[in-house]
Amino acid sequence: MVPVHAQRVLIAAKFLDDQKTSLNALLESDGIGFDYVQTGPRVLADVLSGAYSLILLDQDLPGGGIEICRRLNSLPTASVPVILRLAADNPVHCNAALAEGVLHCLPQTAGPAEIYFYLRNALRMKVSPQPSSAMQCVRSGLDLGQCVLDILPCIVIVTDEKHRIVGANASAAELAGSEGGVLLHKPIADVFKRYQFSCDFDWLMHKLAMEDSSQCELHGWDHDGNARVFWLHARNIKDQTNQFCSHHLFSLFDIAPLKRQEMRLRALAETDALTGVANRNLFLARTNEAIEAAEAGSSRPAILFLDLDGFKDVNDNFGHARGDQVLREVAGILQACVRIEDLVARLGGDEFAVLMLGAPYQALVETAERILERLVLVHSDQSGLSIAVTSSIGIAVFPEDGVDAASLLKQADKAMYSVKRRGKNGYLFASETTAK
Repeated sequence: MVPVHAQRVLIAAKFLDDQKTSLNALLESDGIGFDYVQTGPRVLADVLSGAYSLILLDQDLPGGGIEICRRLNSLPTASVPVILRLAADNPVHCNAALAEGVLHCLPQTAGPAEIYFYLRNALRMKVSPQPSSAMQCVRSGLDLGQCVLDILPCIVIVTDEKHRIVGANASAAELAGSEGGVLLHKPIADVFKRYQFSCDFDWLMHKLAMEDSSQCELHGWDHDGNARVFWLHARNIKDQTNQFCSHHLFSLFDIAPLKRQEMRLRALAETDALTGVANRNLFLARTNEAIEAAEAGSSRPAILFLDLDGFKDVNDNFGHARGDQVLREVAGILQACVRIEDLVARLGGDEFAVLMLGAPYQALVETAERILERLVLVHSDQSGLSIAVTSSIGIAVFPEDGVDAASLLKQADKAMYSVKRRGKNGYLFASETTAK
């Protein structure tokens, strides 16, 4: 069989100058010969010369794109595979071309690196696989394995025992952009540095030497500077004796969509849908975390528990839509009254809470007074009815008033109801109440 580097490609397609230069450089780096023609009749004549192993053909080439495929297929002496570049991404045209014997269909938006890999892999299909192939896992057919790898959505890179890249699929070329061909024969450690992958390469190779495989989450950047998140699975490929590692296989799955979905689900589970602040579950979890940290020597937490005065009257007289508006306004006011590190939560109904860490007594007093001053909402209607919404606040501090989130909330709640009994629109520390 004729090796890849001794074969020639007939390119019957038009490219921009920079695209042509890039494609030429990639083909030359593999020692693949090529010639350009501009018309359909010339394609047929050159094929009959027997000088070419593969054709890259534009659908809209003068003289007929798919028609040339049909005529080539009818020549008993011609067995040259064709890769067709479609004028538009149209499944009907692609199916028609495949029916006429086309090997692959590519959109005209395909870049030089992607085209290069398709050409290289198609040429490999004409070469018998050698036992020393980089892809020992595909014992019976390197080229079939490469074709399968190229349609996978994950990135696949193969290195030799010296960690130099000897194979990559189309998704790897997409990650590298116009540098797809440059990946070949380069140390994969350079790829980790080039794309700022978060995994330490030396650590990874040490783990592979110990365990034959490794998995981890990998953060990096593509050639356009976009942040990417992958799940990396690296494994060793043994030689035919299954004793020595001859190659390394790296597969990278894009898990960014899963990460975004995870964030959305977490937001739904931890955020109050009406106001956008934390919900009860997140508030209790963060409070207990703060208590554990305080027991280990960190700043002690405190809770401000708020219940709105006059909120029920707004709901009863103006409707629930107006009540929802009040709750959103209250959430905004509370966030503006506290520090950026404090957590505001809606616990349910018209009950809110603020978790503050390391705030001394005076800071708690000033925060409560600031809330009382700003949280005065007056709602009225056309009949002249006017209702004022204020708040009553109970304050509980760890560990004097409770040793967990539930007990702190209970004591803050008691202090808040003491404020209600005293006339509302005020604050009180749990330690100042007569009954706990």
